[in-house]
Amino acid sequence: MEIPVHHLPPEGRDFEETWPHLTLEEKSGLRGLHTVHVAVVAHADRERLSLRGRVEGQVLLHCSRCLAEF
Repeated sequence: MEIPVHHLPPEGRDFEETWPHLTLEEKSGLRGLHTVHVAVVAHADRERLSLRGRVEGQVLLHCSRCLAEF
């Protein structure tokens, strides 16, 4: 997702995007990350960018005790 910081209106702007599949590094411990949906409101001033929103997705993890996937 690209946010054009220099063109944000003073009241902010909504951004929404869905990614069907993401590739992650093996050391992250996350596998099978699918359908990530991002919805944010972006506000910017001269010194900072502020994002407020929600990120949702599904991922496969392993139980640290029994190593079963969940």
